Amino acid sequence: MEKNAILAAVLSLAVLLGWQYFFVPQEPPKKKDVSTKAPLQQKLSSRQKGSITDRAIRVSPKKSHAPKTENLNTRKRSLPKNFKEILVKVDVGNAVYGLTNYGAGFVQMQLNDYKDEKGKFIDLAKGYYSDLKPLFFWGSGSGVLNRAVYKVYVNGQEVTESKTIKIDSKKGGQKVSFVLQGKAQEKVEKSLFFSAGSYRIPTTILIRNAKNLDALGVALGPSVGGSDGDTYGGVIEGPMSFVDKDIVYDNPEPDNDQPKYDKNVKWTSLQSKYFITALVPRTGSGGAQINLLKANKDRANDYAAIVPLRSENSRVLATMDLYAGPKEVHRMSKLDVMLEESLDYGIFSFVASPLISILRICNAVTMNWGLAIILLTIIIKLIFYPLTHFSMKNMKGMQKLQPKMAQIREIYKDDKTKMNQQLMSLYKENKVNPMMGCLPMLIQMPIFFGLYEGLLVAIEIRNAPFFWWITDLSKQDPYHVYTVLMGISMFIQQKMTPTAGDPSQAKMMMFMPVIFCAMFIFYPVPSGLVIYWFVNNVLSIGQQFFVNRSVQTPKLAQEDES
Repeated sequence: MEKNAILAAVLSLAVLLGWQYFFVPQEPPKKKDVSTKAPLQQKLSSRQKGSITDRAIRVSPKKSHAPKTENLNTRKRSLPKNFKEILVKVDVGNAVYGLTNYGAGFVQMQLNDYKDEKGKFIDLAKGYYSDLKPLFFWGSGSGVLNRAVYKVYVNGQEVTESKTIKIDSKKGGQKVSFVLQGKAQEKVEKSLFFSAGSYRIPTTILIRNAKNLDALGVALGPSVGGSDGDTYGGVIEGPMSFVDKDIVYDNPEPDNDQPKYDKNVKWTSLQSKYFITALVPRTGSGGAQINLLKANKDRANDYAAIVPLRSENSRVLATMDLYAGPKEVHRMSKLDVMLEESLDYGIFSFVASPLISILRICNAVTMNWGLAIILLTIIIKLIFYPLTHFSMKNMKGMQKLQPKMAQIREIYKDDKTKMNQQLMSLYKENKVNPMMGCLPMLIQMPIFFGLYEGLLVAIEIRNAPFFWWITDLSKQDPYHVYTVLMGISMFIQQKMTPTAGDPSQAKMMMFMPVIFCAMFIFYPVPSGLVIYWFVNNVLSIGQQFFVNRSVQTPKLAQEDES
């Protein structure tokens, strides 16, 4: 019966991996007056045409009208004449955020604690367009605001030269403001507050007396940096929103409806497997809108994720949080908007989430994620030890009954009903339960799948080394050493486990280690998961050895009567 359970586990694993591999979507980016004292309406009337942000905030979803490719990445950045660009870089310790006074948007979101495969720091703003940077306006008339030259203020003091601000936790946060002022009391202001060690940036948007700018939004786009293109296992990159208590993956395609949500939106974002830039509406803003900008063949598509602003009497006053950083649960949870749900563990999230939480505790003890996985394996084994021990003793009893079971099958081979009745009677007389061989494995299968999903997306495992050749526990073992060791340990475990089936079935089960090894080599399972399985097998072998040596095989009922 335990062999059937193992076979069922193999088939379950094959179905899960096969489904994710073949069916789950994968994601593979004349002189103008530039004086800030000119009226905003005058600027609107003379604005350039063709800005990708000059699209109305829609009342209902409409089909995409994505601009042609040559209008996006190949568009040269046209700066106003007599223009002096002021770049303000804010170093919060674990990140450096760079903003420009030309359009008041981000040109850098560098994460100092995370590097790509080439050893360069991850930059979430990498790949921005000249007319779409993170925190640019979106909507009819937004193009002129995104090409305007803003005055820059740091803590209320005007800044006229590019500078770097290093924030010290002892000195408190820093406020950076970008202001566009007209002659008739028109005003546009973006204020951002930066704190030491925080990826959360509280933001305030003020628009005053700008009658032609009633329907605007704030946008993220066109992509989020940090993606390595590794999306196996069902990982989906791109737009994501939290609407009506659920995660929504927004991946519009050309000529399809573009997603728009009018209410009950906690946040909208552009995200990759490990990183996210998200807008969290607080006051004066709400809803979400996703626009496809460019469909790419060799990488994820380019999008704009937009939060509409609410206007009252030609005035907008909106507050929101911008989160630009890694998908670290303890940081995202502080925003209290379920942003941590962006760390999607799939259908086994109810198991994966607590497992990864325990794994973090284990790492705090071992200071090595590989050792933490081993410690987690030991903890799980101890939790299930009583059940597993009872199952092994039960299998010893089942092994003793094999001759009698074979005799019953032979006598009643033409009467299946009678045969099953006699077998059940035999089990009852000798106090054994054939289902006990299945139960421990069936209970632990969700743990395996949950840990698999968790190790795929937990950022703590990204680039986490173990020893020697294992430099990234989220990646496949490059030499398949642990995969082979796992197969060998499965073979030894099979040989030590008491058999309760026919010889032909036992021979078939001996091929299971080969099947598993081939499956793990073909499908890139994280090396951390293979280490978990290998260590679990080793512990099971030790437990089986103890049972085989210390537990006496129960006598048959007939032997007791004699």
